[in-house]
Amino acid sequence: MSTLVDTPTRTFIAAAAIARWLRVKDNGSGKLEVTGATDEFALGHIINAALAADEPIAVRLPTATGTTKMVAHAAISAFDLVYAAAAGRVDASGSVLLGRAMNAATAQDDVIEVLPGTGIGNITAVNDYPIPLETLKTWDAREKPLPVTAANDDFGITTGTAGTNAPTIVGRDSQSASLTAIAGISIPVPADYIDGEAIMVRVNAQMVTTISDDTALLDLNAYRQAAPTVDINSIAATSMNSLTAADIDFVLTPTNVVAGDLIDLILTAAVVDGSGSAAVIAKVNTITLRATTRA
Repeated sequence: MSTLVDTPTRTFIAAAAIARWLRVKDNGSGKLEVTGATDEFALGHIINAALAADEPIAVRLPTATGTTKMVAHAAISAFDLVYAAAAGRVDASGSVLLGRAMNAATAQDDVIEVLPGTGIGNITAVNDYPIPLETLKTWDAREKPLPVTAANDDFGITTGTAGTNAPTIVGRDSQSASLTAIAGISIPVPADYIDGEAIMVRVNAQMVTTISDDTALLDLNAYRQAAPTVDINSIAATSMNSLTAADIDFVLTPTNVVAGDLIDLILTAAVVDGSGSAAVIAKVNTITLRATTRA
């Protein structure tokens, strides 16, 4: 028989002993167990502890208005964002955003007041925003698109064939030489970005024909329009010296980054080759902004 609940709580049956205010979910057999750090959906937080399996427990539902109580996994500062953590607890970092702490926790198992986010637990932590390579510009003359053929210190754009291959950008042949290839673009921070949260640029890159017999490094500079002299990329130049395409993540320092910001990106491939016997070319396949956003 179906039931209808129009109150902030509902009674369930515990699958095991569960402490008060832990986050809980269905265990697949109609009983409740604590959630893990990656569980996006939860039935809520238990109000009264279950001392053993099969005890009835009252659960504060995600649809309840106002704040709720949660159990800290570690120290949390007041007004920090909180995320799902192991064993039904919450932490100041993670991949499933739940809400904002209204008071501080100094140690594991402290109970804190939390203002839940919209659809508690059902907030996508990271979204991808691909940057079309055709929009990249000549880094030191932004009114100009990239040349069709790499020249000087500029990447060249290879548009590919529709329905066959995607556009890429490539550098000059660095066989027995030391050459750089650079491109620039300004990108907006997504409107649904959560201010000050994780944000990065992922670049998929590789070498073409032959790897360098010395080094091939990919680097990124990132500048907020509001602070154009401060490079917020925290990752050093990283090797791309492989014929196999691989993702390189450039993590941006999120301090002061807010939704609607404009970030200027300068991507540089620096290849040093000694006495190669074949072409040594840097190639970038994709560039993606990855940002913590609200669902």
